[in-house]
Amino acid sequence: MIDDIVVRAGDVTVTIPVAELQWRFSLSGGPGGQHVQKNSTRVELRWNVVLSPSLAEDVRARLVGQLADRLSAEGELRVFSAVGRSQYANRKRAAGHLADLVAGALEPDRPRHATAVPRASRAERRRGKRHRSEVKRGRRWAGEDGEG
Repeated sequence: MIDDIVVRAGDVTVTIPVAELQWRFSLSGGPGGQHVQKNSTRVELRWNVVLSPSLAEDVRARLVGQLADRLSAEGELRVFSAVGRSQYANRKRAAGHLADLVAGALEPDRPRHATAVPRASRAERRRGKRHRSEVKRGRRWAGEDGEG
């Protein structure tokens, strides 16, 4: 059986109790012949980040912010695995994927260091502006005396 999932990222350690995880199993596609047609080896693992009592509020806020595009409307993080031919292997893979997602979300953001715009980029920008100016100047009506 799968134990509690322990995730360490930076200086934060989160333990996801197995009691908070919801498992669903269904028929899997792909190779496997009769075995895959008879046994539910595809695994769906769901964990409600918003309602999880095992998370500190700051950790929950970080997870919800970082994983917002992966959370359902109810706040559930869903992970699927159907690669292996056995349900046990898919359960392990899904639990590992969940741990990877949580660890990635808890990693502290790397500080951004401002860099100077390269000289070549500035020159290219000025060249483009000059070219655009010439194109527009060429479209002007020259008038009766030929001056625009």
